Amino acid sequence: SIYPPSSYHQNGIITSYRVSIQGTPFDSSLQEFSLPISSPVYPLSSTTTHVLSQLHAYNTYSISVVAINSVGKSAASSPVSITTLQSAPAEAPQNVTAVPTSPTVILFTCYPPSPSLQNGLIRNFILVYYSEWNPDTIESETISVDTTEPYPTMLQHQIVLSSLQPYTEYTFTIIAVNDAGNSPGTTLTTRTPITAPTESPQSVTATTVSSTTILIHMYPPSAIHQNGPIRNYTVSYTQGNEVITSFIHFDDTETYPLDISSQISVSSLLPYTEYTFTIIATNDGGSSPSVTVTARTDPAAPSEPPQNITAHSNNPTTVTLSIYPPSSYHQNGIITSYRVSIQGTPFDSSLQEFSLPISSPVYPLSSTTTHVLSQLHAYNTYSISVVAINSVGKSAASSPVSITTLQSAPAEAPQ
Repeated sequence: SIYPPSSYHQNGIITSYRVSIQGTPFDSSLQEFSLPISSPVYPLSSTTTHVLSQLHAYNTYSISVVAINSVGKSAASSPVSITTLQSAPAEAPQNVTAVPTSPTVILFTCYPPSPSLQNGLIRNFILVYYSEWNPDTIESETISVDTTEPYPTMLQHQIVLSSLQPYTEYTFTIIAVNDAGNSPGTTLTTRTPITAPTESPQSVTATTVSSTTILIHMYPPSAIHQNGPIRNYTVSYTQGNEVITSFIHFDDTETYPLDISSQISVSSLLPYTEYTFTIIATNDGGSSPSVTVTARTDPAAPSEPPQNITAHSNNPTTVTLSIYPPSSYHQNGIITSYRVSIQGTPFDSSLQEFSLPISSPVYPLSSTTTHVLSQLHAYNTYSISVVAINSVGKSAASSPVSITTLQSAPAEAPQ
């Protein structure tokens, strides 16, 4: 709004005004334009209004005006200073980076929009993000801007995001905020580094296939706990004093996260033996916690005959037989009985066999079984061998033991 010079000083018909405008910090070059009087009269007493457009938001302008008649122009008016209102930033934050510093920490940095597009005092930056595992769960952080920062601000701002999930892709969007509104957003994605799986393999089972084979079946750790592509499973067990390890390997063509079941057949085991298997999953960052599973192989026929067979003649017609079982390593199941074979020379020469049950069958059997053979012939040599029997079959026969019964008086007069 422009009011003319006082009538005493117009000195002619005012035909136009020349307006000079200069902005700070933007539009700093001096601009001038002519503003004609729509109805010039003398003396001019009406106010002239004009809308200055295409100005920069939140910019201070200095405006001065000169009155012009047909002879010349007046001195310039004292400058009027006016600051335009703020508007939302017209540009997204710049030079945005998200740099992982550990498997669970990301350093997020940004710069404000270009100075000419801030359009007001940047009060803060709002960072929103989500993970590939939970895209519907939006997290947000606010990066405050020091109110003493000069306008326009050019300083870098940053925030450390912690407690993130390893080897997880995060999508970040950041906006700059002033008193008038929000800027457009800058979006980027970053994946945190690999670390060892934080969960053991799942649903692990051990199924007995035979007396020498057990099938181990497993699923990978849950997706969110794999923390990187699974490279292999390690299956370990102890046999004797030796730790035996088998592997299931995966190549780079496997999808991430791994979601298929795997199995391995562990063979060359001992019959009727309880095995504890330890299973871990491994990625490029290390190994998972372990999980154990136990299974016993099926029984098999004893692979060794009874041991330390002894025979002692008590009198001319009886012998006490002592039988020690096969070594525990070769029993291959619960020994339930022995089969005894006995044959005499020169009398009782026909082979006789009978079953000798174990009174208290246990595994492994370690007690000696004794039995008295009766109704034998006096002063007769007997060959005795023994076979061990379990639910599956029988062992080889022991080496024969020879025993001669004691003499007795002749049972018949001379003939």
